[in-house]
Amino acid sequence: MLVTALLVVAASTPLKLLLGGAAITVGMVVGLVPALLLGMLLGLIPRPRVLRPRRVAHPAPQRQPTVALPAVRAVPTAAPRTLDAPAVVLPSSMRQRIEPALEEADIAIARQRHRRLYDDEYARQLEHLETLRRTIRTRMAVDAQPLSEDAPRES
Repeated sequence: MLVTALLVVAASTPLKLLLGGAAITVGMVVGLVPALLLGMLLGLIPRPRVLRPRRVAHPAPQRQPTVALPAVRAVPTAAPRTLDAPAVVLPSSMRQRIEPALEEADIAIARQRHRRLYDDEYARQLEHLETLRRTIRTRMAVDAQPLSEDAPRES
């Protein structure tokens, strides 16, 4: 009762949350904890087992005698291969100086091809959209028609 009265009187939300949390904590300490302890003492609730970690003795690893390995020398059999690609990736500012720039004709051909592909895909999507609209209109028209008395009813 006292907590409820305090929560109604308290004006700010943070204060209400603080008092509500305190009420829950006090309620658990006063009600739940003694009930659990009493249940354990009377044997109604089994006592929690606290397991200690078991220590397992592992045998010490046996040391193997070290053996000196014979010296091995690699002999090249052929000339080293040359790489076609550069081993270093150049930043874009340096690549522009090294790689030849595309010509305007190549850029125009690429733009024209991309525009044609874009227009074809756009037309295909418009046809698909119009087909969907027709299907929806047909279904709405069929659903809007009143059922005649002779027609069998779907249930």
